[in-house]
Amino acid sequence: MAIIPAPLLNQKYPLHLDDREITLTVLVGNGQMYEGRYHVRPNLKSPDTRNGTLESGIPVSLGKDTELYGQRLSVLVTVATVTGKDTQAQFMLSGGQNDFNATLKVEAGNKGDTVVYEAYFRFTKS
Repeated sequence: MAIIPAPLLNQKYPLHLDDREITLTVLVGNGQMYEGRYHVRPNLKSPDTRNGTLESGIPVSLGKDTELYGQRLSVLVTVATVTGKDTQAQFMLSGGQNDFNATLKVEAGNKGDTVVYEAYFRFTKS
C-alpha cells in the first residue's frame, strides 16, 4: 500500500462581508472509503475557531463571512482505494463573492493505496 498526494488546492476566497453564511461541501466520488476533516483558524499556529468531520455531499456551515474574514480554512480528505484505482474529491464553497467548485482526480497505483487531498482557503475582502 502506498500513500499518494493529490494536487494541492491553495486559494483565496473573497467574501461580501455582509453576514452571509459560508458553506463547505466536499464530495468524494467513485464509492471509495474516505475520512475528511476541516479546520478554521486565524493562522497555522492558532487554535481552531471551528473544526469538524466531513461527510461526502453534506454541506457544513462554517459561519458568517464577517466572522471568517482573515481566517484560513484547511481541509484534509484521505481516500482509500477499495473499489478501484480512480479517486476524486470535489471541493465547493458557497456564500462568498463567487462560489468555488474544483474537482481533483487521482488514479492510485493499486487497490488499497491511499490518496490524500488537501485544500487551503484564505477568507479575504477581494
